[in-house]
Amino acid sequence: MRSEQEQVEARARQVFEQRDQRLEQAKQREEQQRQAQQQETLQQQVREQRAQQQQRQRPLQPPPPQQRQQPQQQQQQPQQPQQEPQQQQPLGAASSEYVPEELSDDEAAIARVENRRARRQMARDLRWEQEQAERELRSEQEQVEARARQVFEQRDQRLEQAKQREEQQRQAQQQETLQQQVREQRAQQQQRQRPLQPPPPQQRQQPQQQQQQPQQPQQEPQQQQPLGAASSEYVPEELSDDEAAIARVENRRARRQMARDLRWEQEQAERELRSEQEQ
Repeated sequence: MRSEQEQVEARARQVFEQRDQRLEQAKQREEQQRQAQQQETLQQQVREQRAQQQQRQRPLQPPPPQQRQQPQQQQQQPQQPQQEPQQQQPLGAASSEYVPEELSDDEAAIARVENRRARRQMARDLRWEQEQAERELRSEQEQVEARARQVFEQRDQRLEQAKQREEQQRQAQQQETLQQQVREQRAQQQQRQRPLQPPPPQQRQQPQQQQQQPQQPQQEPQQQQPLGAASSEYVPEELSDDEAAIARVENRRARRQMARDLRWEQEQAERELRSEQEQ
C-alpha cells in the first residue's frame, strides 16, 4: 500500500515538473517572438520613414538617363511612373517583416509574403504545442486523481471492515461474558444443593463396599468440588463424573482457543489500522 502511494506521488511530481518545463519553454518562445516583433516594428518604422523621405525628395531629382534618352516610351506609357509608388506604398505599409533593401519590388513583395506565412505557421505550431501540453497535463492529472481516489477508497474500506470486526468481536465477547456469568451462577447453585441430596441407589444397595472402601465417599466430593469450582462451562447433569470432567476440560480448551483467535484478530486489525494511518 505504501509502495503504491509512493509511485503515485512520484508520478504526480514528474507530471508537474514536465508541465512546468513546457510552460517555461512556451514562455521563453513567446518572449523571443515578442522581442523579435518589437525589433521588427522599430526597423519597419525606420524603413517607412526613410521611404517617405525618399518619396518626398523624388520629384526634386532629375529624371534618370533612360527617360531622357527615350522620350517616346514615356509618352506611350505615361502611367508607368505613377504605378511604381502605388505598388511600393501598400507593400511597405502592409509588411512587418524585414527584407534586404537591395531586392527589387517583386522580390521584396514575395519575401514579405513568405515571411508572413512563416510567422503564421510558427504561431499555429506554438499554439498547437501549448494545447497539446495542456491536454497531456489534464490527462496525467486525471489519472493521478483517479489513482489517489482509488487508494483512499481502499483505505476507507479496510478501516470500515476493521471497525466492523472489532464491533462484532466486542459484541461476541460481551455475550460470552453474560453467558459465562449465568453458567457460573448455575454451577454454584448446583454445588450448594448437591450435599443435601440423598445418596444414589448404588450406595444404599452395597453397604459392604462402603465399609471396605471408607475413603471413596470422601474422595468423590473432593474430586467434584474442584471440578465444579474451576470449570465455568455448563455440562449436563446426567453425565458421570469422568465424562463431566472431560467435557469441562474440552470446554476450557475451546474457550482458550476462541480467546486466542479473538486476540489475534484484534491485533491484526490494529496493525492494519496503524499501517493505514502511517501511509
